[in-house]
Amino acid sequence: MFDNKTGLNTEVKFAVAAVYESFNKKWEDFYYDKLSWIDTWSEILSDCNIDAIRAASEYSANNLQRSPTVFEFRTICQRIENKERLDAPIVSKVERIARNILEADQEILGYETLTEFMDACLIAASIASSITNRKAGIEWDKNTIDVELLGRARMFGYECIYWTNDAEKEKGYWADLLNITE
Repeated sequence: MFDNKTGLNTEVKFAVAAVYESFNKKWEDFYYDKLSWIDTWSEILSDCNIDAIRAASEYSANNLQRSPTVFEFRTICQRIENKERLDAPIVSKVERIARNILEADQEILGYETLTEFMDACLIAASIASSITNRKAGIEWDKNTIDVELLGRARMFGYECIYWTNDAEKEKGYWADLLNITE
């Protein structure tokens, strides 16, 4: 935060430091190294309006179930600057791909139950992980599976909890699929 290269970068770093404090108070699992986090976020948000950063911080703390990634936060800042809806889902490329997979024709794919479909997706994910890791020179073994594959599955599983909570409020990209009424 105080290195010779960038100095304080004045207002942006101060605004981002305030965002850190707000997020650290709001989310108990927010345990990032403060100076590193502020430096990274300040660099990525360097061209954002200070008022948009402050408003995005307030919006995030009041409306999100978890702290946003820096890219989600940047999107919120841009929406504020462009006077766009803040509650519109922020959807990643991989979420769009996942939706395409989920909406693929059941008869064409040949599964009868969602359990078969889920297992097929896990097999595909395991093979893709094996290929990706081996191409990178990383041995595909039990340790790699525990760190890489299980870690990624846990990350998206936790994210699905947030998506489900949003869906129950009829919000979010996944609301139509996850809002299951009995």
